[in-house]
Amino acid sequence: RPPRRRSSKGPSTNTHRRMHAPDPPAPEAATATAHPPESPPSSSALPPAEEDTAGGFERLRILVVEDEDFAARVVQALCEKCSYEVTIARSAEAALDFLAADAARPATEQFNLILVDIVMAPGRMSGKELLLALRVERVERCVVMMSAIHQRAMVEECIRSGAESYLVKPVRLEDVARLWQVVMRHHLSALSRRQARQRAEMARLRAETLAERERVRRERLELEQKVLLDRQRERMQQQMMRMLHSQMRQYWQLAQTCNDLILHASRQGVFLYMSHKCKRLLGYAPTELSSSRDTIGTVHPDDLAELRALVARAEAREETPLVAEGEKLTLRVRAKDGAFVPLRFPMYPVA
Repeated sequence: RPPRRRSSKGPSTNTHRRMHAPDPPAPEAATATAHPPESPPSSSALPPAEEDTAGGFERLRILVVEDEDFAARVVQALCEKCSYEVTIARSAEAALDFLAADAARPATEQFNLILVDIVMAPGRMSGKELLLALRVERVERCVVMMSAIHQRAMVEECIRSGAESYLVKPVRLEDVARLWQVVMRHHLSALSRRQARQRAEMARLRAETLAERERVRRERLELEQKVLLDRQRERMQQQMMRMLHSQMRQYWQLAQTCNDLILHASRQGVFLYMSHKCKRLLGYAPTELSSSRDTIGTVHPDDLAELRALVARAEAREETPLVAEGEKLTLRVRAKDGAFVPLRFPMYPVA
């Protein structure tokens, strides 16, 4: 009987399993069966739909430069099958016109890719010449070359001239479906170059700022040093003036307390200064001399010529170094009462 119980539960379990519906086939498999001969690309190769990429585009816009009508229609059909917007230019000159008009459009409506055939009609601009013209005019577009010629040298030449990639005819759907990856790579490379230029510009500006700061610092330091030197010079001048005034006061006090008569005479024979000894010898105070120097304190006319000659020799002492200082001279000076008083004293030139 236990085996019967197991046999009775077995059918119910099998019946329960039959009630589940089978899983539906995957969409990729359905697509593969719908188009078996074309073998479409995998989901990773298809372009992103309605997605804002690094280049600022939502849908790939391609300018196809192809002079052969059949090849242009084939490429256009493949691009439209990948949901690309396609514009056909039948010559390189027409492509330049399209690009000139495209430059006035907003960045989100401009061409993202230029698909150029290398071989054009004789007498017209070739694809390589168009590529060079785009680089000369600094047209920032992703350029992909295509040709039936599959030579490594030509591919390398196109890449060196500025092309992003190279397609060999006949163009396949897989190649067209992966064009958005080429565009993305171009935009990322352009973004890296812009960032490098910005970093270089920032480094240049930073260097200029540092240089300007250093220049300002040096100018401020030089100004501070100049101000410091001016202050030191001013303090030295003040100190020298104080020392000079102190020495003048000392000499003045010495002259006032000296028992000898000290005179300061001009070349014309007028006394500019006399010490207080003149009160006893000449009869007037020094203040009277300063108030009436034109009428009193003059030298006798006979002695004036000798005084002038002595002063002239003293002024020319640099040319005639044999002139001795402290030369004895006797002068007759008019006193207050009108009489001439003879005075003998050494003469010293004062600059």
